[in-house]
Amino acid sequence: CEKVSELSGAAGVRCLAWSPDSRLLASGGKDAQVSIFDVLNGTMIVQLSTAAEWLCAVAFSRDCKWLATCGFGDEAVRLHPVPTEDDSSAGEPGDVDATLLP
Repeated sequence: CEKVSELSGAAGVRCLAWSPDSRLLASGGKDAQVSIFDVLNGTMIVQLSTAAEWLCAVAFSRDCKWLATCGFGDEAVRLHPVPTEDDSSAGEPGDVDATLLP
């Protein structure tokens, strides 16, 4: 298999998620940050600090408006708005925390 492209991140990647339209790729890693890449042009569009420790899961909502993240040892799932082409405000205060129920 030939490597076609590489999207760089700051630390080891632990989880990946494709957006439903296959335009965006989110990666979470050991640096407790999520990077969202536009795979059509190979650029990182936003980087979010989301967890106290490394991230173990990322997932896009079906409408691609939200990204759910969960870090190792977290007791909550964080929901982050996904930026649009005209919006770079994702990850600012106003993120939603959803506590996991036992």
